[in-house]
Amino acid sequence: MEITEPTLRVTHSDQSGNFMTTISGKKIVYDMIGRYLMSNAEGRWDGSEKAQRHIELCEFYLNCFGIDKIDEYEAFEAVHEATQELTDNLDTMIGFPLKGRPDYDDLEPKFFEIFHKIAVQTLFDYLKDEPEGEDDE
Repeated sequence: MEITEPTLRVTHSDQSGNFMTTISGKKIVYDMIGRYLMSNAEGRWDGSEKAQRHIELCEFYLNCFGIDKIDEYEAFEAVHEATQELTDNLDTMIGFPLKGRPDYDDLEPKFFEIFHKIAVQTLFDYLKDEPEGEDDE
C-alpha cells in the first residue's frame, strides 16, 4: 500500500487521559510553520508575515475541529492567545537562534509538537466548556 500524503499523529495527555490527534496534510502544516519560522530569522524578520502565519495556523486548527472562526471568534482568540507562549519564546522553547541561520528541518517538528499540543488542548477545553445545545447565532 502506497501512502501519497503522510499522516501525522501526535499523542499527548492531559488531566482527563490520552488524546490521539491525527492531522492529514503534514506538508501543508509544515509549509505554514516553515514560513512562520523564516519570518523570525535574522535578516528576514517580517512582523506582518509572522502575524499572518500565526493566524493561518490557528485557523487550520479551528477548521480541523469544524469550528468557524467568524461564528466562534472566542475559540480563535483562545488558540491564538494560548500559542503565543510558544511564538513569543521561540529561542527558549525550541532553540530558535537569535543570530545566524536556523536549521528549519530541526526546528519545524519541534515547533509543531508544541504548537499542536497547545492548540488541540485549548480547543478540547473550549468545546468541553461550551454549553450543550447552544445554537449558533
